Amino acid sequence: MTKFYIADTHFGHSNIIPFDSRPFSNVEEMDEYIIHQWNKTVTKADSVYVLGDMFWNYSNEQMIKTLRKLNGQKHLIWGNHDRMSRDVKSCFNTVSEIKEVKDNGVNVFLCHYPVLFWNKNLRENSVHLYGHVHETMEYTEVLMADGLIRQGRSGRYPRGEMINVGVMLDYMAYTPRSLDYLLGKERGINEMDIQIGKITTEVTTGLELSSDYDLKINDDFYAKLDAKSKTLTLNMNRIHLLKDFLEKKDIEKIVLKKDTVLHVDNLMEGIENIITDK
Repeated sequence: MTKFYIADTHFGHSNIIPFDSRPFSNVEEMDEYIIHQWNKTVTKADSVYVLGDMFWNYSNEQMIKTLRKLNGQKHLIWGNHDRMSRDVKSCFNTVSEIKEVKDNGVNVFLCHYPVLFWNKNLRENSVHLYGHVHETMEYTEVLMADGLIRQGRSGRYPRGEMINVGVMLDYMAYTPRSLDYLLGKERGINEMDIQIGKITTEVTTGLELSSDYDLKINDDFYAKLDAKSKTLTLNMNRIHLLKDFLEKKDIEKIVLKKDTVLHVDNLMEGIENIITDK
């Protein structure tokens, strides 16, 4: 049995499509796609923790009908838009304001809202999963606040991970995700996206690049590569995660495209410069 996590599905909510820039022409298409992705990933024996805001503008009958279509044991973590009858609640195995579970030895703290100082946040094997903030300015503020806390601890105290599991995020892709996937163990370096990241600082390196790229690794790790100036621009807020990720994976190089290779030795040197300059 595998545990899966997801938030902010907003079944039945047409206005969420433009709000999140969701790639659907109407709410029926969106709902059908999420159901398809859910059942393609989750078996009847698995558990899915829905971290709030599952439905919007659905009747109780529509909620029950949708829930019966979805595989797995379903656990609802209450969100600010979750309004349902007792009959709907009975379709869930559990309904909670917050919940703590163990997932392969990891302490997982579940809440619809991001909590900067959750229970066990001082432990390395602790993860806080949340939703609510979508990809708004509030999400950026959460990342910045988390980064400042890590910087303030300066390695003296451990810090668990905070991960947004809103369906609209690229790594969620409207699909329930396992903890291993969310922590990057199942995604791997070969599934990198090329797109604009969150740019906060720059460092010049000796990269040999034939063209410009915006690189995103596992959503939290961003780098912008400028071939002409040989400048590597990195996301400061989560840069320690990129360093840890590359060290643990023992990766020597990252192939962006056939003619472009990013050597990790150069990247790690750039990261060390950033960490030292802080």
